[in-house]
Amino acid sequence: LYGIPAEDAIGKTINVIMDADFYKRNKPYVTQVLNGEWTQFERRAERKGKLEWDRVTYVPDINKKGQVDGFFVLAENITDFKRIQSELMASEKRIRTITDNVPALIAYIDADERYQFCNRVYKKIPGVDTKEMIGKSIQEVFGDQTYRELEEQIHLALKGEATSFERMLSVRGINKYMQYEFVPDTNLDGATVGFYSMAVDVSDRKEAELRLQSSEGLLRTVADNIPAFVSFIDSEN
Repeated sequence: LYGIPAEDAIGKTINVIMDADFYKRNKPYVTQVLNGEWTQFERRAERKGKLEWDRVTYVPDINKKGQVDGFFVLAENITDFKRIQSELMASEKRIRTITDNVPALIAYIDADERYQFCNRVYKKIPGVDTKEMIGKSIQEVFGDQTYRELEEQIHLALKGEATSFERMLSVRGINKYMQYEFVPDTNLDGATVGFYSMAVDVSDRKEAELRLQSSEGLLRTVADNIPAFVSFIDSEN
């Protein structure tokens, strides 16, 4: 750990084993443990020209009189953990960047039906604070009526069944026709631990469909009441 054999460290003080800067950074924790306090911290250390991460635990050795005779040291090399953590944070940042720029309401809801992630598009809904959404249930964020309308699809998703449906979103002055996709999140054991939710505004498409249906209805009504034979013949006769 410090570049010397273990047997050579016996009998030497910490400030001799550590270089001056390294000792200075560790001194507050040494003082703390010598005062009888259990302490844990993370530190960076250079070894063989490479920077590595340690998680260090200092445990006081307290005798029967309540005095500190010394302390035990546990130093774990967590360089790989820190690398994975950094990569995960970078990945989460990329996911956040992508989802925040997709014109859809995107969220992750856990098995307890509480929001664990939501993109910033939710901010467009009046009164919704995306930071305050995390950890809250659908009822707490959008009310009982919204939950009742989604309850069946939520239960299907949490049973591991992907579901797709349309519904009118009427909440806090917003009235939009939305296309929903609920996709289950299944762990390695096959258990559903939550689901991903994506809702896309399809109001324009729905309005066009309704206009088309209205036009077709009007055409059928007119054709049925004209005192003549009316038919449509395509280009193939």
